[in-house]
Amino acid sequence: METVLAYLIVIPLVQLAFSMGSAAAAPVCLAVCWMPKKARCILGGLLTGVACGLAAIGFGWAVFRYVAGQSRLGILPLAATVLPLYLPMRKDSLKYRELREFEEGVSAEVKRAIGPAAPYSLFLVIGEIVGLIAGACWTQF
Repeated sequence: METVLAYLIVIPLVQLAFSMGSAAAAPVCLAVCWMPKKARCILGGLLTGVACGLAAIGFGWAVFRYVAGQSRLGILPLAATVLPLYLPMRKDSLKYRELREFEEGVSAEVKRAIGPAAPYSLFLVIGEIVGLIAGACWTQF
């Protein structure tokens, strides 16, 4: 019964934990505001993505540990934690594609004025994947 309750908690709320990871990364991202925009995009995207992935996996691990009494995530609890994140990660991937198409369509003057925006979305997706993999490895040991 406790395992079913853990699944009922994790599946709808893991996206909230995933989003809260960006709030955890915000102070670090604000600390590097003096860097050039491209470096901020890369570093901010990676840090935010990794924080989001780790927050989601950590949430799933905590729920299954304290509600169901499992010491590590198995295959099904890990899948229940990761699969609901497909839609937010897909949205970030589509945002990168849209920004890339937008940047290809504008003139050089406009590009210089607004700066690169697509690298942030690309590195956000990369960071999310790295965060999920790191979190999955962390919960298995």
